[in-house]
Amino acid sequence: MENEKNDIKFIIIVGWILNIISLIFIPVIFGIGGIIFGILLVKNKEKTHGFIMISCAVIFSVIGILFGYMTY
Repeated sequence: MENEKNDIKFIIIVGWILNIISLIFIPVIFGIGGIIFGILLVKNKEKTHGFIMISCAVIFSVIGILFGYMTY
């Protein structure tokens, strides 16, 4: 039981790190990583947090792409 909670915490932390990185560096790759970790959360019965992470991954990726386009 404790091991499962640690796994979920790890997935949450890595997923949010990928989402934040997608704002500034290779948004498509890191955004996809955030989506994958969000899907892992949904499969581990953390549906609300998983869907929030997936939504933020898409939004952050779009913002990152737009930011990159504006600075180019």
